[in-house]
Amino acid sequence: MFVPIERKKVSSQVLDQLKKMIKEKTFPPESRLPSEHELSKMFGVSRAPIREALSVLSASGLIESRQGGGSYVKRVNLVGMLDPMTFEMVEADQVLELIEMRIIIESQAASLAALRRTDEELIEIKESLEAFKRRFITVKKLDMKRTIVSIMIL
Repeated sequence: MFVPIERKKVSSQVLDQLKKMIKEKTFPPESRLPSEHELSKMFGVSRAPIREALSVLSASGLIESRQGGGSYVKRVNLVGMLDPMTFEMVEADQVLELIEMRIIIESQAASLAALRRTDEELIEIKESLEAFKRRFITVKKLDMKRTIVSIMIL
């Protein structure tokens, strides 16, 4: 079986290699990347595709360039990915698509968890459900009492 040859820009190939090296910890977090000149020798390409790949890594937040100090691998932090500025840029239809995807995935995950559960886990699930019901009923009663008190005060 033949696989079609994929034509890729040199900078994309460099980018893919650098991402792989970062992921595999060849360049661990906080480490300094080799200079553009060293990277161009390493990959056997000119400095232009190296600069382009580094620019993409920088824009995506995987590396940071320090004035006169080269490029450093940033520590990937999940909390940083939840930056409010990032959320401002997300369109409402993308949020709805994400919610739809979560419903599909989480429903299937719950189904598989139910099928694969142990007897001990089933007991724990039932106890958690009962605790939730008690809490929900308590909150409902409190809300009802507050409503009655509000009406009586009026």
